[in-house]
Amino acid sequence: MNLDKKDLSYLRNNISFLKENNTITIEKGVSADVLNKLNEILNDISSIKLILFCDPNKTNRDNLFRNLDVLQFLNNLKHISIIVGSSTPLESIDKIDYIKDLQSFSLGGFYNKKINLNVLKKHNNLKELSFEHSINKKDYSIIKDSLVKIKLKDINLEYVSKNTNLKELVILDNVQNEHLLTQKYPSLKTIKLSFCKKIADFSFLNELLDLENISFNRVNTITEVPSLKSKIIKRLEFLNCKNLQNIHNIVSYKKLEKLAITDANIEFGEIKKIAKNMLLDTFYFRSKDNSETNEFESLALKYQFQNSHAGFWK
Repeated sequence: MNLDKKDLSYLRNNISFLKENNTITIEKGVSADVLNKLNEILNDISSIKLILFCDPNKTNRDNLFRNLDVLQFLNNLKHISIIVGSSTPLESIDKIDYIKDLQSFSLGGFYNKKINLNVLKKHNNLKELSFEHSINKKDYSIIKDSLVKIKLKDINLEYVSKNTNLKELVILDNVQNEHLLTQKYPSLKTIKLSFCKKIADFSFLNELLDLENISFNRVNTITEVPSLKSKIIKRLEFLNCKNLQNIHNIVSYKKLEKLAITDANIEFGEIKKIAKNMLLDTFYFRSKDNSETNEFESLALKYQFQNSHAGFWK
C-alpha cells in the first residue's frame, strides 16, 4: 500500500487491507499525522514492512516527510527495505537509530560502499539482513547469530561466527573460505548462489544435512549436479549455468518436488529421462535449442508436471 501524500482517512479506511498485505511503500512524502497514526498501527501489527524509496537529492517540503526522515515518527517499525534511486549516493543510515527493535533490514541501490553500519549493532533481534554491495571486514560484527536469513553480494566465512539459527543464505557474487560453510552455518535449509566464478568445487555443500533448496544462477564453473548427503532436497535450480553437463545425481534426490534448468549443456535425452521417471510437481526447462524447448512442453503435458518458473520459490 502506497502512502505518498495520503491523508489520515485513507490510512484509517485501509487498515484491513494493510493487515492482509503487510507492506507500506513511501517515496514522495507523508505528513506527520499519517506517520504518527502508522506508528500506532505498527504497535499492533508488527509484521508490516516499510519499503522506503530514497533520493538524497530530494528534501522534505509542503509538510511531507520523505527519505529516512520518516523514521523519526516510526519507532515501532520492525521491518524496513531501503532502495536508493538517485544520482547522489546515500551517505548515512544513522536515522535507523529511531527504531526500537529492528528485525529485518535491507539496503539496495546507490549508496556509499563505505557507509557506516554501526547503527545496526544495537539490534540484537535482527532476523534478516540484506546488502546489495559488499560489506567491509569491520562490519562483519553486524552479522549476528540471531539471523535467520542473510543476503549479501559476497561473504568471507572466516569472518563470521557460528550461527545454528541461519536457515537461508543468498550470495550474489562470491564466497570466500567456502570450506567453512558447514562449520559456520550447519542448519542451512536454503542456499542461493550467483556467479561464484572463483569456486570450481561445490563439495562444500555435501555435509549440510538439513539442506532442502539449492539455486545456482549463472554459475559457469559448475559442470555437474552435486552429490549431497541431505536426504530432503526439495528444490533444485540451475539458471543459465552454461557448462552444466552431468545431471545423473538428480535421481538420488527422492524428495525432489521442483526442478529448474535453463541454458545448460545437457543432452536432451537426459532431460527426457528425468521428465519420465521422476514424479515432479514442477520441472521448468528452457534450452538454447528452441526445438528442445518445444518438445519439452509436450512432455510436461504428457507427464503432468508444471513447466513454469512462476511460484517456484513459494
